[in-house]
Amino acid sequence: TAFEYVLFDQSVALAEKHDRYCPLLTGIAGHQLALSESVLALWNEPGGMLAQLRDFPNERYATADEGLAAILRTQITGVDVLKKKLGTPMGRLNQGVAQPYQAEAWRSRQSIENLQASLQGAQAVWERVRSLVSDAALVKDIDQAYADVANQLAALPAPLMELVQAPQHSETLTTLYAALDNLENRQQTELARNLNIQIGFNANDGD
Repeated sequence: TAFEYVLFDQSVALAEKHDRYCPLLTGIAGHQLALSESVLALWNEPGGMLAQLRDFPNERYATADEGLAAILRTQITGVDVLKKKLGTPMGRLNQGVAQPYQAEAWRSRQSIENLQASLQGAQAVWERVRSLVSDAALVKDIDQAYADVANQLAALPAPLMELVQAPQHSETLTTLYAALDNLENRQQTELARNLNIQIGFNANDGD
């Protein structure tokens, strides 16, 4: 957020002392790189998360089903976050009053691209899980649900902060939100039932 603010906010563009911005941006980028490398190292280290999702029992999961439940819970949380990133600027949490400045990356006008990237990440997890599903019709339905959301995102005609302020686009955004809701529900109910997995709460419950 700070990186985007420095690069795209008009008040910063008009400010003095631009020579101070490059070191700040370099520091932020270096910190993000260090965090990413740390997460990857923790994932791959002996006894790390990758091993805990592959070899059972372990100190975190007694069975493979427990590991799979954790993956699905994370998957569903990711789709729920997508709904919040769309629904909050739409005003779904504010009695229908649009909140355009609550859109992620509104300064850089990249909100929709961020939603697309998040959807691709969620779908990548689904691609690894789908071979475990015994119901071919359910697999087809979830594949179609991902395609529906992706196609609707790709068809949006303007940055999100502009769309949420234009009444003529309200129905389009509502349809997209419903498609995300359908995607989340299919995974949380039908997919979990097919895999005999108890999902329980996700990280957003209680927000």
